[in-house]
Amino acid sequence: MTNQGKTIEEVRAPDSLDELLVPKPYDPKAKIKVLVATPMKDFPSKEILAGLSKEEMAKLLPSQIGHALHELSKRGLEAWPEEDAGKHPEKVKADESFRSQADKYEFEWMAVVGGICRARNTAVGSMLKEGFDFIIWWDRDLFPDAPLTVAEVWLRLLSHKQPVVGGIYCKRDHTKRPTWAASWIAVAGLDADSENDGLLQVAELAGGATCIHRKVFTEIGRLYRKDPKEPNGPGIDYRDRDTGERLFGFYQICVMDNDLLSEDYFFNFLCRCSRVAILADTKLKLRHIEVVAGQSHIYPPDRFPPIPAEDPDFNKNVEVVDLVVKPKK
Repeated sequence: MTNQGKTIEEVRAPDSLDELLVPKPYDPKAKIKVLVATPMKDFPSKEILAGLSKEEMAKLLPSQIGHALHELSKRGLEAWPEEDAGKHPEKVKADESFRSQADKYEFEWMAVVGGICRARNTAVGSMLKEGFDFIIWWDRDLFPDAPLTVAEVWLRLLSHKQPVVGGIYCKRDHTKRPTWAASWIAVAGLDADSENDGLLQVAELAGGATCIHRKVFTEIGRLYRKDPKEPNGPGIDYRDRDTGERLFGFYQICVMDNDLLSEDYFFNFLCRCSRVAILADTKLKLRHIEVVAGQSHIYPPDRFPPIPAEDPDFNKNVEVVDLVVKPKK
């Protein structure tokens, strides 16, 4: 841990929170650092992981993520292994582009363990402290339709160079027709056409497959931190009761306007209040996979529901979210 060996008083130093908000110096020669974070119920500590071989480590990773990290590790090779080319000959040309894109980035993966809000906020704190440029939240049960791979989804999200952008997927409710885990903005009149590369502004987007730039967090932190003169006043920063570390509560579960907001929708709310656009890549339609008794179950099993640009009667069929918010002055 970053704070190992420090006293609680040192961790609680007044400037420890300000360190998270310091802009990262720009280095045009440096690779773009990307932290891929996955919420998990449990995962070995860093101390235990340090003693594992690569083969042992690979067995611990969720399969989709393990394959993606392996695929990214092959960047820069002169040629892909023959067995890959044999299985997917149609992707040989795309592989060349994939390797050149992947070489721009330096990827690191971390398991986000514990209570979802606390774990997410701790991961963002690590992202800011350790100088990552982007964080990609990736749920372990999401995957794209073939021939697209998880690694290529990550690269596509990064290629947009947007503050907040994510793929879209459906709510897992087998008792109803599939519906998107997103709140659309019909009144905006935006179309997910080829000119926008499939991007569509939304009011809320489920956070299981999102790519967020560090400046989104530093700006929200600057706007909504406590007034130093009123340490008990309103604000989203807090002190972790176990480590004494100062963090920002970018992710919280709370009741607001008679509605229960999940932690990712609360983050969306902060983005709207901070005038940060939330974009959905409508060309990245993802599915869930569940393994029960050795059997894989895919959801949705067949067709995806339409998105606004594909449904002329969208305004009649879907309740939309009002984007009117009261930003902090």
